[in-house]
Amino acid sequence: MSDIKFWIPSIKTYEDGFQHPTMTEIKGDGFISFNDYTKLKTQVEFLIHLQVETILERNEAEAEVKRLRAFATCTIIPNKELQAQIKRLTKAGDAIYESFDQFGQVDAMTLKGWQAAKDGKDIQ
Repeated sequence: MSDIKFWIPSIKTYEDGFQHPTMTEIKGDGFISFNDYTKLKTQVEFLIHLQVETILERNEAEAEVKRLRAFATCTIIPNKELQAQIKRLTKAGDAIYESFDQFGQVDAMTLKGWQAAKDGKDIQ
């Protein structure tokens, strides 16, 4: 008959300082000593603590993603409005420049177009 193999959860600490749960094989007769039981209980409690921390970190990350999505949505919409306003004002400014006559005068319709662009209306 072969030896009975048991696997117990344990914590492995890497050089980077992070602790990762792992399983450790122990051989024996099927009984566990009180000292091993105490170690096992401590390791299980630690793993439960790590699991709770992981769940809390995941919840915080999900909340941050939601906040960033809301922020991105709020900043994209005004940017579209600003781009439209820039386009209208540039078009009106170009029309003013093109309408200067030889004496530096601008006709009234062009100036009304500029005012309409400032007020948020498209000009033809």
